[in-house]
Amino acid sequence: MKRLMVFFLLFLSTAIASDNKKILFENKIYRLSLISSNNCERLNIFNKKYKKNIPILDRLSFLDYGFSLSVNCNSSGFISWDKSFDNNYNDNFLVLNYDLIGYVDIPGEKPKRHVEYYCSVLDLATGDILTKENSNDGFCKMDTLSLPGEVIINKNKVLLYNQPNKISNKYLIKGDKIKVFYRYVNDKDEWHFINYKGKKEINMWIKADSVDIK
Repeated sequence: MKRLMVFFLLFLSTAIASDNKKILFENKIYRLSLISSNNCERLNIFNKKYKKNIPILDRLSFLDYGFSLSVNCNSSGFISWDKSFDNNYNDNFLVLNYDLIGYVDIPGEKPKRHVEYYCSVLDLATGDILTKENSNDGFCKMDTLSLPGEVIINKNKVLLYNQPNKISNKYLIKGDKIKVFYRYVNDKDEWHFINYKGKKEINMWIKADSVDIK
């Protein structure tokens, strides 16, 4: 039986290294760092405005191999990260592009190298990983340039989702104005990741049929 042994490599052309910290990304508000200590490597977001650390919250199991983004202690398979960063779309969201490099272990044969390309979207304000998709898919290619800047909810009540298919107790109503950041299609439905500015600012998912986008 084939067994995939996963190793992670990071080539950060823009990283700033210190004894135990690499700054992976930084803008005027946030700093994303990889911190190493006691055989443990973890990602950390620091809000410079409020001088507050934000833990990374991985709600979708960041990779398919049981790897935890926020806690990586005493893991012999974890080596380093391979990421590039793109936040051209919104200062509060960071697109993480990375390579998953593994080896298929076949008895009696040399392990065969296997590479897959992935991306995730990190909400810098909360530390939430918003999704994980193959980087060749539309989500990571960002079809956002074809999406309008602002659209209006066209149904009487539209449920909001923390993640596609993970419903929350929040909703929007007909006439609410939203901004669509990303379009994502899974096996059954099409989804939009939206921003709504009301009494509280909301960044969540809705089903695509809740708005008219032509």
